Amino acid sequence: MWSDKAEGPWLIGGDDGVTSNAFVRAFLLNTGFWWLEGARCDPLRKNVRQVFETYDIEMICPGYGAILKGREAVKKQFDVLDAVLSDLDRSKVPGRYIPHDLVR
Repeated sequence: MWSDKAEGPWLIGGDDGVTSNAFVRAFLLNTGFWWLEGARCDPLRKNVRQVFETYDIEMICPGYGAILKGREAVKKQFDVLDAVLSDLDRSKVPGRYIPHDLVR
């Protein structure tokens, strides 16, 4: 989750910290996870779900962007990631090589 202002806020809770499916999809495919489109995402989804359900995660502290605080914010962000990974699965979209300068 990004802020439009350099001064933040950088600690976000509730619905404020949940980004859109389109943003997460674009972020993943335009960074080191370009290969997810058309991959077998179900095993990845299952493993992420297992971590989410095993641990009471109350904060996501990414390397870049805002910190998401509270189980509600974490759950909503998890739901967005899960939906994006489902949409990227090879059962819904074919895999293909993407030149790195293409914006999706």
